[in-house]
Amino acid sequence: MLLSVVDWDRSIVARRLPPFAAIRAFEVVARSGNLRVAAQELHLSVSALSHQLKSLENYVGIPLFLRNHSGLRLTESGNQYAQELTRALDSISLATAKVEAGPRRVLSIWLSPSMAGLWLLPRLGKFNRLVPSVDIRMVTSLAPHSSDAEMVDVRIGYGGGAPPGAIRLFDEAVFPVCAPDQLDKYAFEAADPDNDLSKGTLIVCQTMPEEWNGWFRFSEFRGRRPERLISVDNRALALEAATEGLGVAMGRTPFVNDAIGAGKLRRASSKTFADGCCYYLVTSSLLLQDKVAENFSDWLVTEAAGTAGTRPPLSALNLRIAG
Repeated sequence: MLLSVVDWDRSIVARRLPPFAAIRAFEVVARSGNLRVAAQELHLSVSALSHQLKSLENYVGIPLFLRNHSGLRLTESGNQYAQELTRALDSISLATAKVEAGPRRVLSIWLSPSMAGLWLLPRLGKFNRLVPSVDIRMVTSLAPHSSDAEMVDVRIGYGGGAPPGAIRLFDEAVFPVCAPDQLDKYAFEAADPDNDLSKGTLIVCQTMPEEWNGWFRFSEFRGRRPERLISVDNRALALEAATEGLGVAMGRTPFVNDAIGAGKLRRASSKTFADGCCYYLVTSSLLLQDKVAENFSDWLVTEAAGTAGTRPPLSALNLRIAG
């Protein structure tokens, strides 16, 4: 087979590159900040990983880490090198994805299971109709710093604020919800010590087991709390249990919005607790050069604005349709 080199710059000489295994090991350790976490991600022993780091330092001729009893810390040169390598590996990952996808592009998205099932999936058909040549791969996890969260095109994160470079999608509001025919059982507005809800049922979401205690403190509820508990391991099940009339659950926006809009759930209190947490979009600056990731980011921001009640007009979306 004859390979054409007409489009290549003939002035390029052979590159001087360190072993790729050492580069990969260094980048993961620098990103995670922890040898054991990095070793688990790379499926290496800690001693083998340390050997890779030392071989890279020998190759470049300078220390990349400061070592002491508390662990490793990047030197100034190591920090600069790590940032450059992360960008380079992102570029390799993107180039590989384009080759693997062929005429179709696979867009990978990391998010929590509740965000996937209760908010994104019901809306994803809109994006598919706008950009039909894109296949979607969802990765769901409750661990925000897992290796899966790093190896995707787009990440929808959650926390006490959007990190630098992220796009804030919507703020979280918290309030109790129940089925419409259960409202009389749950008079959370009353601060009367004689208000007795002890025969009711609290639906507890195990991902946030202390949210009810926080709510009772915030609302200054003085009566008797529901004594029966139903404990489930995710927000979708908690809201489904409330919809079925099994008790009162803690509703969190945006997950609860659709059920309230459809009349399946009602607020059990007019008080809204906001702890400053929000959902945000993270897309690397490199991937924003990719038309598909850019289209998805634009679409997601518009959907989030609609969830918050401030949807921009369709003309403002300015999607650059690919394929």
